[in-house]
Amino acid sequence: MKELVEVIAKALVDNPSEVVVSEKEDGKNVTVELHVAASDMGKVIGKQGRIAKAIRAVVKAAASKEDKKVIAVIAKNETVSFWKSIKQGCQEACEDYGYELSFRGPENESPSFLSQALSLAKTQLSNNPAAIGMASICEGFTDILTYAYDNNIPIVEFDSGVYAADKEMVNAIGKNPIINSVSTDSYEAARMGGQKAYELVREDIINCEGIYLIGAVQYEESKTAQDRANGFVDGFLESANVDPQTAGKCESRIEIKPDGLNNNYQLALESLTERGAKLVFLANLSSAEQCYDAILASSGRYDDVKFVSFDTGTKLIEWIRKQGGAKLLGAIAQDSRLMGYKTVECAIKAYNGETNIENVSIDGIWYDASNIDEMIEKGIVFEG
Repeated sequence: MKELVEVIAKALVDNPSEVVVSEKEDGKNVTVELHVAASDMGKVIGKQGRIAKAIRAVVKAAASKEDKKVIAVIAKNETVSFWKSIKQGCQEACEDYGYELSFRGPENESPSFLSQALSLAKTQLSNNPAAIGMASICEGFTDILTYAYDNNIPIVEFDSGVYAADKEMVNAIGKNPIINSVSTDSYEAARMGGQKAYELVREDIINCEGIYLIGAVQYEESKTAQDRANGFVDGFLESANVDPQTAGKCESRIEIKPDGLNNNYQLALESLTERGAKLVFLANLSSAEQCYDAILASSGRYDDVKFVSFDTGTKLIEWIRKQGGAKLLGAIAQDSRLMGYKTVECAIKAYNGETNIENVSIDGIWYDASNIDEMIEKGIVFEG
């Protein structure tokens, strides 16, 4: 602040060589003293002290910005609509609590982008953040975790969080900096989706000759991806098997793909439908987008198949509203903006010394043609 006051004062006076600025510290308080030539006093005070007040205001604002702490968010992506919504929530929380946000993520969620993700994470650490929100794209973040622990930087894991293998490694050496998690309960959200889907296709099952096969396209092997696929299948089969008219008539198959490269999700869809799947669950936005494109280009190949998805986005909105062809019955949304807000809020609590911060669970929300406009208005379903 001393240098700033000196620059301002020298620009105002006639005798800049006689400007002297000093600082005195008293605990957390810093007093800046300005001395100028007697003939220049009026120039730095101004009529009714207006110039002096303006200088104080500028210095105070600069000091506030200089002292503002940073919450760093290590995300899985920055460009997809889901992550943009999370970033918006993070920004809102930072503004409410008086912190700055640094939000970084690789250009793709695929594990093949690990190197880029790690580089961005190390950049985040180099800014000495007050706390971190973290969602890693795959295993390989143990160095980031141990650095945070050694430097007393608390971490809040969010969304799919940190991979279990990385947590096991830092737990083994007693250096786990993760204080809580903020996430949608993916299993319960998908289970709810499976129950909803069963209600919508119950008559199809009753009228089906033989086994009614449901399929799921699981987009990776993370716990979140597993919970989504298993939750949907379990919710559907639980509902089917307690109904005397459909009990024992349904079976399931899950196709697991590491990512969407090389049309992996389309290949999973082809495999499921070749086996006779009549209902297919697409466990994330990327798998839904790739399969929707394949459906549009298929000349009616999938018209008799029904679909359910997880997440939100432009193509899902278009698909739900589309008349004719392969039907998207509905989808499961996360309140991603709330997830971002709660992640930052928990990180700030941890930085300020709060302990035993409880995990935060964000509910999954079903949307379809009947309520999609309402969900868009609430900001839960969005384009992108």
